[in-house]
Amino acid sequence: MYDDVFCQYGIACSRLESVLNSTEPGALMSSANDKSRKDETTVKQAYEVCMSLQLRLNFLEQSIQRINRRQSGNQTFPRLSAGENVGTVIEHASYSKLKVISDWLVHVLVSLFGVEAPTDNSRMQWTQDITFETCQSLFTTFCVKGSSVSRARVGAVLLRTCGEQAWWGEFLAWVMERFFSLEQTLMFSQERLFLLLTSMSQLSPVQYPVISSAVSLLEKLLSPILDVTQQDKGLHHSLDSRLLEWILIGSIMCGYSKEDWVELAKMTEAAGSDALELNLSCPHGMGEKGMGLACGQASENHTSRNTCSTPLTPNDQISVPSCLNIVHLNIRSLRNIVHLTEVKELVKLNNIDVLTISESWLNSTVTNREISIDDYKIHRLDRLHKKGGGVCAYIKKNIKATVLKDLSKALTLNKQILVLGDLNCNMLENGQERRALTNFSTELNLTQIIKTPTRITATSQTLIDVILVSSTALVLESGVINTSISDHLPVYVLLKLKAPKMPACYITTRSYKNYNPSLFSSDLVTKSDRLLSILSNTNVNTILETFKDVLHSTLDVHAPLKTFKIRHRSCPYVTNEIKELMKSRDLHLRRFQLTRDEGDWVVYKEYRNNVKAKIKAAAKDHTFNEVREHKHNSRSLWKIINNIIPSKEKETQVYSKDPKTVAEDFKLFFTSVRRNAAATAKSLAKDNNVALSNPLSNVITYPSDQLFNFQSVICTEVQRIIMAMPSNKSPGPDKIGMRVIKDCLPIILGPLTHMINCSLMTSTFPDLWKISEVIPLLKEGDHEIASNNRPLSLLE
Repeated sequence: MYDDVFCQYGIACSRLESVLNSTEPGALMSSANDKSRKDETTVKQAYEVCMSLQLRLNFLEQSIQRINRRQSGNQTFPRLSAGENVGTVIEHASYSKLKVISDWLVHVLVSLFGVEAPTDNSRMQWTQDITFETCQSLFTTFCVKGSSVSRARVGAVLLRTCGEQAWWGEFLAWVMERFFSLEQTLMFSQERLFLLLTSMSQLSPVQYPVISSAVSLLEKLLSPILDVTQQDKGLHHSLDSRLLEWILIGSIMCGYSKEDWVELAKMTEAAGSDALELNLSCPHGMGEKGMGLACGQASENHTSRNTCSTPLTPNDQISVPSCLNIVHLNIRSLRNIVHLTEVKELVKLNNIDVLTISESWLNSTVTNREISIDDYKIHRLDRLHKKGGGVCAYIKKNIKATVLKDLSKALTLNKQILVLGDLNCNMLENGQERRALTNFSTELNLTQIIKTPTRITATSQTLIDVILVSSTALVLESGVINTSISDHLPVYVLLKLKAPKMPACYITTRSYKNYNPSLFSSDLVTKSDRLLSILSNTNVNTILETFKDVLHSTLDVHAPLKTFKIRHRSCPYVTNEIKELMKSRDLHLRRFQLTRDEGDWVVYKEYRNNVKAKIKAAAKDHTFNEVREHKHNSRSLWKIINNIIPSKEKETQVYSKDPKTVAEDFKLFFTSVRRNAAATAKSLAKDNNVALSNPLSNVITYPSDQLFNFQSVICTEVQRIIMAMPSNKSPGPDKIGMRVIKDCLPIILGPLTHMINCSLMTSTFPDLWKISEVIPLLKEGDHEIASNNRPLSLLE
């Protein structure tokens, strides 16, 4: 019964506390409106419930005491003496009740001293009651150990009541020395406390005691480095004044150009920087632009010299080791648009080489293209016939990977082993599950390298996402990434392995930025003499060369050939505002990890929910705006639909070898297929004693009136066929699309028809039209093996 009442009492106190916190300061002292009267009634009802439960709790406690005394044979009943220490009574009072009362008293004090300035009489009365020791106790209890709300309230009260005291500066110095020393082991929000302390110092009505105490504290802290014979002369006699100045360190980050580094370093030095940091290790340094970590990992940039006015010595060379970045995350549904969006941002910002995912929650209805990430291959294993579960791995396309279905097979390969995943085994508790995982790791000679919690809630923290490695000597760095994609934190490991550099992909095409069909046709008309000369020629190859030269020379002016580097667009609806919200969310998560403060957890959850809502709304609005903008263009609408609901698996292959070497290997294979097939057929025939007959030995001769003959074509037939052809088909090596042919068709129709008729009549296929651009399409297996591909030819 006592436990039941005590539980109800705790809930009632929490209810009263929440009601008081939601009430505006000074609202209960005024009944000018309906809201004030309603708040007063709510507080009164909550307080009456607490008092009723407190009386029941007191009655039960007295009953238990009587029963205990009766069982022990002691029938004396101690009474509270008039001179008994009040501290002893408070020490045995209910914590919940004291917390509610103290928070409410602070609430009232803020309303008294915050709404209007107190009179001199009231200030004097409060000043006499709050001593230096009382101020220390209030600050420690409410500003250091209390919530964020009580921290600000008590800080304001102490400033208004004690700011003019002679010991006020000494008190601020005591706080600084007490809670910011190296011996401090108490967990609290030092950043917020420092901001509060700074505000209280700046807003102090009398500045001299504050400055004097700060200088005295500084002298005390710097005394170990002072000359012993000079210490009695005071700080200003024995300490070099330059030590009291700020040291300004400029941090710069550029790309691969040495000139950029030198220019930015000189600008920073001219701005008054005392030191210079060359940022070659930032993982968020715009890797796609070759900055930060991407620049530092480049071998040609490992030595940085002569960037400042003082050159670096050989011992000052900056070196950032190349490494392989592997990350694991329990994502709890990769189908979630918010989770998938944040995973893409995580991969991009941290330049991850391999990302493993558990709890993917995928099934056969989800295609790889729906969850694809640019420049990454995906390997997945879904849980069948049951919701949840599933694993997958995103691996950069330039890294060769093979899927092993059995861990024991990996042990026989004599390779380094990494095991990543959520094993639901809390490594922070010495339980049976931890011992089982430890024994398993020991048997396989594996070491668990993650040491900090990976799943944190308001009331608990566990380490269940682990990384097991077979050789710790291979590990450069490991830990937890403080980003809140799901309720699990990502874990990572940097291995001392050289990650292959992702080769740049280029495409050569025509730039139609300044293309005007009318101007192009007009310029083509000026070369009509050369086009008309085609009509008097019967050599198909000569005709085609003239036709191609006229068409290319004119089009090169209006739509020149250009080579572009393929750059993948970032997520269009993840704006800078959303990115800043994500950073703020992760920052508040980190603060909660340090403080374990309930208020910080509430703030973190608000940011987390706000990020999710923003991403969902942004994705929805982006799609809606795209559809509304292209609602009259069916082609664009289908493109939008295919991006949202992909129907085909489209994957751009990346080759680890030099592109020219790969092209030569594929050319040799594709051109030798016919010869190899013929040789194989002859070999099979010989092995099976099959006689190969001469294919021309039994030729049947038909009468001339039954033979097929090509007929000449007319211009209208050629025009009808060309205009019926789709304009979005891929062009050949000349990069002239059907769109351009249609634009200039009235000008080239006559010469083009003549060229076709000459080819039919002379039974000659032009040599230039025998040239094709071959694209390999993967059938299955390793895409770098030519025999695993089939050729697709784009003719001239």
